[in-house]
Amino acid sequence: MRLDLVLAVLPLFLPAQLAFAADDKPKADFDQGPDASSILDEARQHSGVSKVPPLETLSVMMGLLAMALLCAPVRALAAADAGEVSITEYDTGVDTSFSGPEPLVSADGYHFTAVVVSKDAERLYVDDKKVAQGEPGAYTRIVKGIFGTDRTFQGALSRDGKVAAHTVLVRDDEGRPAYRLAVNGTPVGRRYADMLQVSVSPRGMNVAFVARTPQNKYLVVSAEGDGASVDTPQDIVGVADAGLVYRLSFSGRNWLYRDHKALPYAEYAEAAATPDLARIAGLTPGTPLATVEVNGKELGLWRGARALRYSPAGDLIFLARTDPQAPDEAVDVIVVNGRETRLPAYKPNPQYVPSARPGDGTSFLVEKSGTYGILRVGGRAMPELGEILPAAEWVGFSPSGRHWAVVVSREKGNSVAIDGKEFASAPRPLKNARILFDTETEFHYLADSLSRVALVCGTIGGENSPRSACARHGEAIGKKDRYQLKAPELATPSR
Repeated sequence: MRLDLVLAVLPLFLPAQLAFAADDKPKADFDQGPDASSILDEARQHSGVSKVPPLETLSVMMGLLAMALLCAPVRALAAADAGEVSITEYDTGVDTSFSGPEPLVSADGYHFTAVVVSKDAERLYVDDKKVAQGEPGAYTRIVKGIFGTDRTFQGALSRDGKVAAHTVLVRDDEGRPAYRLAVNGTPVGRRYADMLQVSVSPRGMNVAFVARTPQNKYLVVSAEGDGASVDTPQDIVGVADAGLVYRLSFSGRNWLYRDHKALPYAEYAEAAATPDLARIAGLTPGTPLATVEVNGKELGLWRGARALRYSPAGDLIFLARTDPQAPDEAVDVIVVNGRETRLPAYKPNPQYVPSARPGDGTSFLVEKSGTYGILRVGGRAMPELGEILPAAEWVGFSPSGRHWAVVVSREKGNSVAIDGKEFASAPRPLKNARILFDTETEFHYLADSLSRVALVCGTIGGENSPRSACARHGEAIGKKDRYQLKAPELATPSR
């Protein structure tokens, strides 16, 4: 499937009445809309998303790159576990002091989309480029939060940041608020009363979302067509470049669907899938044991199994408990690919998901402790790091798993911890960012540095290379601030 066909099959009109088959599995039955590929072509052509220079041009630019790197702020920080860590910052020029929602970060950690909100307009940025501008409320929504109101942004980025799919506020034929899908700021497809769970495949070749019709019915819309219309929102499990998986509730039962067709699996309360959808795991509650399956085949039985997920390395991870007398919310086992690791019994923090180190499967998870979350590595608590921030993938590993990094929450802002050692004066990661490794020793993340979004490149045990993937992305941004970082509280400058 080509990128210019992402939305080719998205209908431009509201669906007709849906018919349900005799087997009680809902099925869609309505015409598809006209081709929308030309709209998507225009969206990509005029998106203005910054791109990384191709590798073949780097030999010509190498001298300029090396000189430019000298102009960027560089500090080496020493830590007991991680050794020396060199830091280089690249400023995108996008202000973080605006009243909009937190910037959304791509899966590769190099790209972001942000909405800058002012009194008379909202401006949508992808990386350092403004791709669209609209009236107040065009891209954000105000929702009630615990401490007042918050602004939210319904959208998603492809892994490389080239495709930003999001909702845009429009009006229906009667002048009532409605929403359309937009790609890089350009509206495509038809109008809906609401749109939820906007998702983009890793390479941006597929877009999916849950739509609410004016009749208060919900359906999944994707490049594969439209799914069945039901009374409650579906749960999108995964979107690949050619396909998607989601859960659907109908007639009091849960169904797992792939490409809008019901799978012959058990009734799952939870489901997870690898990014390519090659493996689909499901959890069926039972008394006293729950069943975990992979591609319809039983993996095993566990008491109180929950928090089912796949790690980026493809490990199937979930929590369970061994004590039949323990309360339902208690767990004392983390299961990685069917292998159990015992833990002190505790109440899990529902904001966090367990993870596992590549190679040996060492468990990483967060224990709820009052208002804080304590990191446990292989069952061992690390209270000195304090609260670990939630994210889709909150812990980053080097390819072999030798090094790991997490974002730590502090009163004055986020901090960075590598191999269990905090770098208190490193640039503070964005709320939705995580620290990702490009090689065994090179890492990067997006930060809030002096109220500007910055790309941070780091190297453990050496200087940052001008040939690194992070340096190439930084040079593509093309803007650098010359300022000094504060002296690290838990580290010592080496130059």
